[in-house]
Amino acid sequence: MSELKRYDKKVAYVVRDIERALGFPDLCDGFFIITNKTEFANEQAKTNERILLIQQKGLLSTASLLQEPLTQAFLKKHSIEQIVVFKPSSIIENQCKQLGLKLLNPPVSLSRQIEEKTTQLDFFADLKKDFPNYTVDTLENLSWPCKPCVLQFNTSHTGSGTLYLAGQSQLDELKEKFPKRPARMVEFIPGPTYTINNVVGSDAIILGNISFQITGIKPFTDNIFATIGNDFAYASKSLQFFQKRKFLKLARKVGTILQSHGWKGAYGIDALWSVTEKRWYLLEINARQPASVTFESSLQGTSTLLEAHMMAMLNIPLSTFRSKRIKNGAQIILRGGKDDNVDTMGLEGKARKLRDKGFSVIKNEKQTSGGELLRIRTTDRLMKTDTKLIENELLEV
Repeated sequence: MSELKRYDKKVAYVVRDIERALGFPDLCDGFFIITNKTEFANEQAKTNERILLIQQKGLLSTASLLQEPLTQAFLKKHSIEQIVVFKPSSIIENQCKQLGLKLLNPPVSLSRQIEEKTTQLDFFADLKKDFPNYTVDTLENLSWPCKPCVLQFNTSHTGSGTLYLAGQSQLDELKEKFPKRPARMVEFIPGPTYTINNVVGSDAIILGNISFQITGIKPFTDNIFATIGNDFAYASKSLQFFQKRKFLKLARKVGTILQSHGWKGAYGIDALWSVTEKRWYLLEINARQPASVTFESSLQGTSTLLEAHMMAMLNIPLSTFRSKRIKNGAQIILRGGKDDNVDTMGLEGKARKLRDKGFSVIKNEKQTSGGELLRIRTTDRLMKTDTKLIENELLEV
């Protein structure tokens, strides 16, 4: 039996998108979800009284959900004094203090040190050789390296702050617009990218399952660096044993450093396999619950990463926890373009066609540029090669 079943205090997950918390109430009777009311969320809440849905014009942020009178009444009714959020902020931390709530997520000040492109290089100084060669400075002081490179701004999400520069004119244009903006310039290394979700506890580091990171495939996104999915099955088939072993070793090295700084909970890393050098390069470190944790946990069924994530934040020992291994499953996300208007009826038609083909589909309302429209899932695989999908039906979306 899971250690969480013995946990006798109540916890609420306050989250903008219910998908990020799916499986959360199943861990223990004392777990609740507070989220926006959507078509998908409504289906999940039909048979679960521990899910509170808030309906307003548009989707509320986590901070706005916390301020809702319905939320505060729900917390009081169920005597809930502890909450979890998907991605904390200083605003949310202050709200929790004002409301007398204990926020279980690690401090925002720590997550910023870990995630931001400039500060993380000092934080992970011991891993300097694991990162691609880089230069950090304000744009006005960066020089063109005479070869293609990747420019990363201090903060980004799913590739939105990452730019591929093929020539000096692109760098000069950015310098003119944002001369004082800090950035990291990284050499461009060809090769596929893989990712892994993990959990740090005070007494153990739990490593998840390696997935291939699906990035920049049209028509799912118009951003070549946008992360649009994960393929566990393709990773299992495409990577050799020695590659997997080295990748897991790199993930544990990152986890060990996080543990030494008091981090508790989920984290993820993205790494690129250099086809010329035959080695891994560390690209991203996500100090939070990565978005794919709930999907991976749904594939695991039992002994999930979501369970380990909650155990770590609640200070429940993880030394005997064994995360379930999986070899199949994949998801891909259809994102909106920069200026497009959503054709609701057309989107529903696409979702219906995909379901008829055997895919699981979650439909969302797009709120921001590049927002998620459809999450398309399968228990098999999606990728035929590093750049080509195996299912032609998907290309018709």
